[in-house]
Amino acid sequence: MEQAKKTGNKRISLRLKYTLFFVSLFVLLIAALCLINSLLLQKYYLEKQLDRVDNTREMLEDLARDRDNEELRMQLTRQCESSGIAAVLAWEDDVLGSPVMLFSSGEDRGLWRISAPSRGEMEPPRIIYKQTEQYTLSQLNDPVTRLDRIECRGSLTEDGKTYTYLLSLPVARLAESAAISNRFLLLIGSGTMLLGALLFYLLTRRITDPIMRLNGLSQKMAGLDFSERFEERSGDEIETLGENLNHLSETLETTINDLKKANLALEQDVREKERENQLRKEF
Repeated sequence: MEQAKKTGNKRISLRLKYTLFFVSLFVLLIAALCLINSLLLQKYYLEKQLDRVDNTREMLEDLARDRDNEELRMQLTRQCESSGIAAVLAWEDDVLGSPVMLFSSGEDRGLWRISAPSRGEMEPPRIIYKQTEQYTLSQLNDPVTRLDRIECRGSLTEDGKTYTYLLSLPVARLAESAAISNRFLLLIGSGTMLLGALLFYLLTRRITDPIMRLNGLSQKMAGLDFSERFEERSGDEIETLGENLNHLSETLETTINDLKKANLALEQDVREKERENQLRKEF
């Protein structure tokens, strides 16, 4: 018994085990989210930006086909303002010999962006994502701002007129955005984990307290004390275990009492026989 008590003192409580398991699981979840964020956020963000620019390009081409559509023009303006896209649409006037502005939104630095680079000017290196006969969707480093941006440059011919357009959308530093997102996730996750661990530690009392009472009841039963009963009514497996332990306690108590009565009767029989033997010897 003493050895069992010494061994039991070294054990970790069930409440602490559950809390440690919860914390470990939460830490693994945050680490997995940070890893996924670092690997996939940049790709997801870039795909969304490319889709946004391509959708605006389609609206520009629709406007070139229907120049008097004011509702489409307003939709295109709202689209550019909400997404931060700078868009320019112009058509070549043979009489004036220069492009005529049909639509402009965002940061307008002039129609030089639509035309090809002048002689001696180096075309900045770019990553081409989509290229057709009509337009090119790419990413490059802006030679003026030194920032990366998505650019869509193209042209189309409608009703004998050639329309050219350019769309530009600055791209945030994706690696920096992912790092900021990870720091925010760690900050929020750490606070949530600490609060959750505290609440989890307190809520496990609903499980561990009945188990501790069952443990105390079993220890008394081991000392042949059957006076107490488990009265917890939780409606779960712990209540079933308590009822079984109560039944076991009643059965053991009845059996031990029967054994005591049988032992007492046996002792009386033995004493009676010894007395009879003694009487025979005296006779």
